Amino acid sequence: MIQVGIVDLTAEYRKRLAMRVEGWIHAEESNAFVPRLSCKSLAVEEVRFNPELDLCVVGPEILATDVAHIAGVKRSLPGVPLICVTDSRTQSLAVVEQLGRLGADDVLGENSNSSEFIRRIVLLTQRKRQDHGGKSVLVESAKGGAGVTSLVAGIGEAVVNHNLRACLVDLDLETQDLTRYLLAKPYINEALGLLLSQHRLPTSEIIKDCITQVWDDSEKLMCVAPPSTVSEQSYSNPSTIRSLLASKEALEGISDILIFDAAHSPESWRRALYQSVDLIVYVVGNDPGALHGAVQRLSIIRSLSGPKTKLILVENHLHQHGLSSRETRGWLEEAVGGDEVRWNPQTILFERSIFQWPGSGRTPFSKSKKFASSIEPILTALGVSASQPKSLNRREILPYLMEPLAQIALRLRSRRDSAEVQATSKQTLPQLDFQPSNEDGALVSPPSFSKT
Repeated sequence: MIQVGIVDLTAEYRKRLAMRVEGWIHAEESNAFVPRLSCKSLAVEEVRFNPELDLCVVGPEILATDVAHIAGVKRSLPGVPLICVTDSRTQSLAVVEQLGRLGADDVLGENSNSSEFIRRIVLLTQRKRQDHGGKSVLVESAKGGAGVTSLVAGIGEAVVNHNLRACLVDLDLETQDLTRYLLAKPYINEALGLLLSQHRLPTSEIIKDCITQVWDDSEKLMCVAPPSTVSEQSYSNPSTIRSLLASKEALEGISDILIFDAAHSPESWRRALYQSVDLIVYVVGNDPGALHGAVQRLSIIRSLSGPKTKLILVENHLHQHGLSSRETRGWLEEAVGGDEVRWNPQTILFERSIFQWPGSGRTPFSKSKKFASSIEPILTALGVSASQPKSLNRREILPYLMEPLAQIALRLRSRRDSAEVQATSKQTLPQLDFQPSNEDGALVSPPSFSKT
């Protein structure tokens, strides 16, 4: 959702300009990648109280009356792109040159169409959203049972272990495996369903209703359950995909790393996310029957992913009698192109302890040290440095505190016991009291025992 400020002299002029902007957007509704806009009418004096805007559109009446207002608007919103809408009075080259000196980023003439407006807002707001939002990663595979859900959960806990916020998005509309394994109730996300069906706008309040806190003692690990199963026709609906991308941008604003479990997601959703995520992690198993599907999927990813999108191939060994690592990598590199394939340096080994993580309140990251070390290159690709300070939750702090606390308790108990022994000895042991002897050294009287 892009927040657009509509600025002009009077409320009537602002209303006209807002209707014009909405007309440009509605004319391109057939395009699934047209962003959703939320227009807010503002007077010049109100601009400085709205720093959350993503874009500011200034109407032609301000330009015709006093073009110096542009400098004031730019000072109030220094990091927000500014588009000026001109008319026959202000479309001369001299006015455009003056607008550029005052801080305007672009202009639209009275004959501009919807495509020109869409291109401008997409390019001007893209950098601002990238600078202020978190990073996103999509994890998938060509075949089910490859360990995608386990990898998503492990990456999430690893991010939290680096003192960052992780949000896991479950896109499995049928079984909700990730949500159920993490015990993140409710397993069906009604709020997200309202967003995708355009019954709600992706505001901060609605987005918070979509999120479930996974652990009671940590707010850094969040999970978004999938919506209820909808008809297949609505999967590829442009408005549904537009709402999905708008929800993704809103989730990036409240998390550091956004992780999508796309193992069983609709195809149209995957293709839309290929163009917008920062990293794609593709899991390749050693099953020879899945390699042909992996080649086809990788060709689709390469054709749709953006220029800044990174692709990492992660190899796992789930089948004991499957292909070797050398055979798997060699065959896939020959089919796809070795120069364009980037493998994770370490093969993810799914030990027996990892298969016990569903429903345990933990993830494979804390179940296996080998698994934790094997996903470090993925964290590096996301910009999560291994040298960052790590945070410990109460589960991790207790083992470190129990040993020194036990030693302190043992010392206090030993001191208490020694004090009781000394007090008891003073009360029970007799004290000998001798009388003085005479000149010959003989005792005047036998010693007497008295208690003190």
